[in-house]
Amino acid sequence: MMHSAWRFLLLGAARVASATCTGSSMMCDGETSKSQCEFWSGCTWSDSSSGGTGCKGSLSVCGRQTTEAFCRVWAGCTWEGGSSGGSGSTVTGGTGGSLNFCFAKIDGGYCSGSTALTCTDGRITASSYCSGGDCEAAFQKSSCGSATFCSGKMAGIYCDGQYVKECTSGNAAPTLLQDCRTAGCSEQLQKASCGTFNFCNTKLSGSHCDGDVVKSCPSDDVVAVCRGTSCQEGLNVASCGDANFCRAKQDGRFCDAGYLKTCADNLQTDLLYCGGVCEDRFQSGECGTANFCVAKTTGDYCDGQILKRCESGDVKTMYYCEGGCMTWYTGAAGCGTPDGSGLSSGARSSSTALAALPLLGLAM
Repeated sequence: MMHSAWRFLLLGAARVASATCTGSSMMCDGETSKSQCEFWSGCTWSDSSSGGTGCKGSLSVCGRQTTEAFCRVWAGCTWEGGSSGGSGSTVTGGTGGSLNFCFAKIDGGYCSGSTALTCTDGRITASSYCSGGDCEAAFQKSSCGSATFCSGKMAGIYCDGQYVKECTSGNAAPTLLQDCRTAGCSEQLQKASCGTFNFCNTKLSGSHCDGDVVKSCPSDDVVAVCRGTSCQEGLNVASCGDANFCRAKQDGRFCDAGYLKTCADNLQTDLLYCGGVCEDRFQSGECGTANFCVAKTTGDYCDGQILKRCESGDVKTMYYCEGGCMTWYTGAAGCGTPDGSGLSSGARSSSTALAALPLLGLAM
């Protein structure tokens, strides 16, 4: 029995010796357990007996980081088991934590200036820019206009000032569908639209101008709310800028009145607002600077107010950041402003179908 007891104590001592609490805080020294160590900001618990390489820490977001660069962004996360340079070092994160609006926030909706955003596990997972400057947050919900707009409303689509919103139940946060801007919003029987309600009732099939709103008929779907230029209409075709722009164009992407238009078979098939900055280059026009990604490694970059995803020297997606674009470090950028309200690169629209939304994207 005595031999077994001594063996147990020696094994226990070996385990303690293989784990240490280190960091920039004076509180790190002397802590003997992971929970006590990571209670203190700047302290990291390292257990060499666990082995392996990866991003570790008390935050759930640490375990989802697959590279040292991403791990280093998060304060409280540590890359263990060898750095990308092969030095075998342990690197404690935090280089980008102060710039991440959602760091250490409870999951839910918040306002950062005129941007309504959603925080999940310390990361921004959705955002909408409020052109009316009227972001509102309440009870971990946020929205352009009223955050409690759906309270007491039946399921349906409604106007909240200039915003088209969908309500699923009285207690759910409203879903922002479109920002109608100066075009206004009209509503009837739990249905709403930018511009004139039931506009397509008297229109032939095709796209038409409802003021400065481009609509597809007979569905009444909003294609775009024109910005910086007016809606122009041809024979059952309409667009922001020249409605017949693609008629004499080869297949490709071209600039017209601050928009990037995709042409195929002499028809416009896509439309992206570039914030007024667009550059033509043969059949490969680009919002912002043409060939921006040629010398870039894979990652997200700011080209003025255009957020671009670069892969293998080519631009894969483009998004106009109305509230500004912010660079965290090389290859990591997002929509936001350099006042500490930076949005993650995941906070962006993934569809070009809702072209009236403030964050617009084009997949190349």
